Amino acid sequence: MLALDTALSVEISIRKQLECMIKSDVNSEIADILHYLIKLNSELELILADAKKVDPNTSSYPNVDIAPLVGNDEDWRRYNELVEKVGTNYNSLVILWSLEAMIEKSAQFYQQASQNSAYSSTKMFLSSLYQVKTMKRRKISALSRIVNNNIWSVIGFSPF
Repeated sequence: MLALDTALSVEISIRKQLECMIKSDVNSEIADILHYLIKLNSELELILADAKKVDPNTSSYPNVDIAPLVGNDEDWRRYNELVEKVGTNYNSLVILWSLEAMIEKSAQFYQQASQNSAYSSTKMFLSSLYQVKTMKRRKISALSRIVNNNIWSVIGFSPF
């Protein structure tokens, strides 16, 4: 199915972009987050590779377990604390914004692919992945807000 082929290609490209970000000038806190996102994305790639083998007429898609794809709350709390150490690092803020955008755009793809699928099982599977991406984007958004708020506190007023 073309939508699943495209989804897998997009996720592989996202992982490669994350790997490139690690090689760029990032601090250790952001590098830790990027490594974590690579791990989560690799799990999604495995699920998509399995899903590509499914015939929606005769079998069902793999279960979408949220924890390996989004991570657990304890890990994200730790990353929130790590990002506090970033302070007013503009490079970190721009990387987090970039991550948000990548995840948001890929979520939009899953949403659109779900709406345009002819099979109800495929719609449900892709819709589940859209929800996973939405949750992941919210986690990253929380991290970028921490850095953003640190920057605005230095400027002297709140952005909202």
